[in-house]
Amino acid sequence: MTSRTLVSGRAGVAVHFHAGRVYSFHLDGPQGLERRPEEVRRLFGDSPDVVAVPGLDPKDIPVRLEFEWRKQQALVLCLLLLDRESNLEARLLAIPDLEESLVDPEILTFLLSRLFVAPLPGNADLIGSINRAHDHKASKLVALLEDVGQHQIEISRCRAAWDAVGFQDESQKEGLAFELVNAGAFHALSTAKPEQRGAVLTRFLTRPEIRSFVGWQSGLTAWANALSDRKRQFNRGAEENDDDEQHGKRGRSRASAPARVLEEVLEVIDRQKAEIRQALSEGDRDRAREFAADLIGYQRRNDKPIHIAKTLCDLAQSAKQLGYHDLQLEWAQQAVDLVPDDGWSLAQLGDAFLLNGEAEAALRSFNLGRLHGQVEVARTGRAEVLKALGQLEESLQEYTATVRDFPQNVVARNGRAEVLKALGRLEESLQEYTATVRDFPQNVFARTGRAEVLKALGQLEESLQEYTATVRDFPQNVFARNGRAEVLKALGQLEESLQEYTATVRDFPQDVVARTGRAEVLKALGQLEESLQE
Repeated sequence: MTSRTLVSGRAGVAVHFHAGRVYSFHLDGPQGLERRPEEVRRLFGDSPDVVAVPGLDPKDIPVRLEFEWRKQQALVLCLLLLDRESNLEARLLAIPDLEESLVDPEILTFLLSRLFVAPLPGNADLIGSINRAHDHKASKLVALLEDVGQHQIEISRCRAAWDAVGFQDESQKEGLAFELVNAGAFHALSTAKPEQRGAVLTRFLTRPEIRSFVGWQSGLTAWANALSDRKRQFNRGAEENDDDEQHGKRGRSRASAPARVLEEVLEVIDRQKAEIRQALSEGDRDRAREFAADLIGYQRRNDKPIHIAKTLCDLAQSAKQLGYHDLQLEWAQQAVDLVPDDGWSLAQLGDAFLLNGEAEAALRSFNLGRLHGQVEVARTGRAEVLKALGQLEESLQEYTATVRDFPQNVVARNGRAEVLKALGRLEESLQEYTATVRDFPQNVFARTGRAEVLKALGQLEESLQEYTATVRDFPQNVFARNGRAEVLKALGQLEESLQEYTATVRDFPQDVVARTGRAEVLKALGQLEESLQE
C-alpha cells in the first residue's frame, strides 16, 4: 500500500500516512508517535511550507525533516540579514551559517525559488548585506545576493504579471502558485530572456502537481503571454555618453555593459540612493552616512572610479536639496578625490563650497571645472561666486555673457534676474523672471524668483498668488512654502502665516528659515513664550 508523508521544516514536524494510520515525527522529539487524523492540522498550525513526499521510508523521515528545517532556517537567516531593522550582531552571525548552508546545492535552489517570488521591500538592506558578506569572505552568499539584486526589475515584472492573471477560484490560484514556487518557476522566468519565457514555462507543464489545479492551463498561458508580449526598454541610459550632461544631471552610461545587465545594476544602486534620500528627509544623518558608505563600498568592488564619482555627486545634490550643505561638501569632495580631473565633480564641489560660505575655494573649483570641460556649469557657478563676494557688476556681466552663449540655460537666466534684483533693478529683474517662467513653466526657481521680485515691488497680492500656485505645483519646495508664509505675514494674515510655517517645520525639520520664520510670527502674535521656545 502506498504511503505518503507531509513535512514542514517551519513547524519541525513530519506526518506519515500508511495503511490508514497516522504517525508524527518531531525535530529533536518523539519519532513515529501514532496520531488521530484530526490532530494533523493542529500539528502543522499555520506553517506555509508543508510539502508532500510520496513513498518515503519511515526510517528516512527524520533525515528529511531535518533537511527541510535547514532549508527554512537558511531562508530565515537570509531575511534576517537583509532586514536593516534587526540587531546588527545577529545579522552578522547569520553570515557564516548561511555560507555553510549554501554548500548544499539544494538549499541554494530553495533560496533562489523563494527570493525570486517577489521584489525585495524598499527598505531591504541589500547592498549593506552584500558588503558584510564580502567582508566575511562569504563568496557563495555574495553571489546569491548579487543575483537577487540584479534581477529585481524582472522579479517585479514576473510577479505583477502573475498577480494580474485571473482565476475563477482564487484558492486554486493560491495552490498553483505554491507549487510553482516549489518548482522554481518564478526564478526560472525572472532570469530568462523575455522571448524565451514561453518555452521556459512549458518545462513545468508536465508536473502532475501543477496540472492538478482547476484552470492551470489557461492561467499559465495568460502568464506566459503577458511576459512574452510586454514591451521593454532595456537600454535605459545605455546610449547616453559620459559627457552628455545637464545642470543637476549627467549620463549614467557604461558602454561596455549589456543594456539589460546595466539596467539591473543601476536598479540596485538607485534603490540604495532612495534609501539615503529617505534617511536625509527624516533627519537621520548617521543613517544616511552609513547607507552612503555601504553604497560606495559596493561600487568600489564593482565599478570604475568615474561611476562612483557620479554616485557621490548625486548624493551631494540630494543633500543640497534637503539643506545638508556640510554633507553636500563631504560627498562632493570625495568625488573629486576619486577623480581629480572630472569637470562635473569639480563643479559640484564648487557649488558645495559656495553654499558652505567658502567663496574663494568655490571659485577655484569652478575655474578647474571649466578647464576640464564643464564650461557652461562652471560659468554660472563663477557668476554665483562673484555675486556672493559682492562683485555684482562682474557677476551680471558673467551671467549676461552666459545667457547670450547658452540661451537655454535656465540657471544662468535665473541667476541674471537675481543679480538684477540685488542691484535694485527690479523691473528688469521682473522682466527676466517673467520671460523665464514663460519659457520654462516647470522651473520652480524662476517662479519663486518672480514672486520675490513682486514682493520687493510691493505687489503683495500678486506675489501671494504666484507663491500659492507654486506651492500647489511643487509642495515639496521649502523655499516656496517659506516665501508664501512670509508674504502672508507681510499682508497681516498672521494666523495663516503661522499655519504655513508650522506645516513647513513639520515637513522640513532641518530648515532653519521655516523655524525662525515661525518664531517671528509667534512674536508678532504676542505669543512670546512660544516664540522664545522656537
